[in-house]
Amino acid sequence: MNFCFNRGRFVILFNYRTNIQVAIKDSGLTNNLEIICMTEDYEKLLETYKSIPHKNEEQTFMDICQLTCDRFEERCSNILKFYFNPNNEHRLKGLFINSLIDATGKELEYTSSSVDVKTEEITGDNKRIDITIITDNFVIAIENKINAEVYNPLDSYREYVEQAYKDKKKIYVVLSVRHILDSTELSRIKKAGFIIVYYEQLLSIVKENIGNYIQGGNPKYITFLFDFIMTIENKINDCEQVEKNFFYQNKAEIEELIDRYNKFKTGISDTQKAYIAILKERITNLTGANWWIWRGCDLGIFFNKETHKIGIESSFAETKDNPIGEFRICITTWRKQDWHPYKEAVMKQFKDCYLDENADYNRVYLHLPIIQGENQDEIIKKLAEYQEIMQRITKEIK
Repeated sequence: MNFCFNRGRFVILFNYRTNIQVAIKDSGLTNNLEIICMTEDYEKLLETYKSIPHKNEEQTFMDICQLTCDRFEERCSNILKFYFNPNNEHRLKGLFINSLIDATGKELEYTSSSVDVKTEEITGDNKRIDITIITDNFVIAIENKINAEVYNPLDSYREYVEQAYKDKKKIYVVLSVRHILDSTELSRIKKAGFIIVYYEQLLSIVKENIGNYIQGGNPKYITFLFDFIMTIENKINDCEQVEKNFFYQNKAEIEELIDRYNKFKTGISDTQKAYIAILKERITNLTGANWWIWRGCDLGIFFNKETHKIGIESSFAETKDNPIGEFRICITTWRKQDWHPYKEAVMKQFKDCYLDENADYNRVYLHLPIIQGENQDEIIKKLAEYQEIMQRITKEIK
């Protein structure tokens, strides 16, 4: 079942089969089957969008402090340095170093008291290793990468570590947020003897293991840790660009859908404004009072405008399949302090209505019963009734 109505150059079509509303300007679509096929295409597009992972838009503390911009890799290296060392104030002991060992798939043993972690360790040819973890039995050299490619002199790092820590087992790691897919880059990493550990792997293991360490942990640094993890996970989602790729691949369809939706909203607004204009004429003729329209869609009247201003406001609200599905009326004051002189008398007349005394913009709203939007006679009857009640109250209370 379908019906349509015209508003100027807009045609609003309501399709009860799919519950999707489409607004079409100068539409060439005359067959309902075309409309159904088009809306089904949009449904598929929206279902695809729902299925992809979306970046968490909630800001972390690192975001707020703008620590995720310039020199971000260096900041991450310093954070990791702190948590990789089991002797630091976080009191999470070996959580991070053990999780890293798990991620490498190696069998390594160490004494906690022997652990030292360095950042920017300088090699013989003045290159800098991002993170070096030194224990009594092994050394892990880490090249820390967030978004950039691995272009660093890995051979130089390896040569330095082999000479500086001759008596220890060596592990070489590229720790990356970005999934490395380029064959040349992968070959260069493998040739230098480095293995790839993704942040996604490391942080997943950390979250799995943290229950074994958290009891004795310092709450302050646990909070910092979770903020860091969320920050990196946001970077992971951003690097994967799944959502961005979706927008790139469906740009034309999305723009068309947005355009049609904007026309749909305009059609709703035009319809509501037209009905509000009709209601204003009818209620003004019936009551002889000075009813006004604000922005085309809000019908109202003031009382005691020069003292404690109070009034009636009303407007349409669309429902699933009707732009004028509901007509909503409220008694309102534009300043909270203006409400108190009337409160007792008004609430006595409207006992079971919802009162919102904490609305935005310092206003108060008393929400009166909703009326079906297409029932114009009932709307006019109730507006006149409410005006008479408020006229009587505001004559007695100035």
